[in-house]
Amino acid sequence: MNAISQDLIDHTIAHFYPEADAHSRIHNSLLQDIRSVLHKFKKKASVADLFNLMAIKIVKNHLLEEDRKFFPYLEPVDPC
Repeated sequence: MNAISQDLIDHTIAHFYPEADAHSRIHNSLLQDIRSVLHKFKKKASVADLFNLMAIKIVKNHLLEEDRKFFPYLEPVDPC
């Protein structure tokens, strides 16, 4: 992908998703949490650790709170 097309993509994301950078940092934090819990799980992490990650951090805190902030930007556009 050349620099011009990457610039266009970056601009589009920033324009349509005003909190895209912050949201990206949240995703990176979740990925770190996932890696940490999976590493612990290999060493006998508790089911509570896995539940906290999957149900609380990912589903409740992220999907139901953070991702919903983007719903207004994802509404279908009328082609007419």
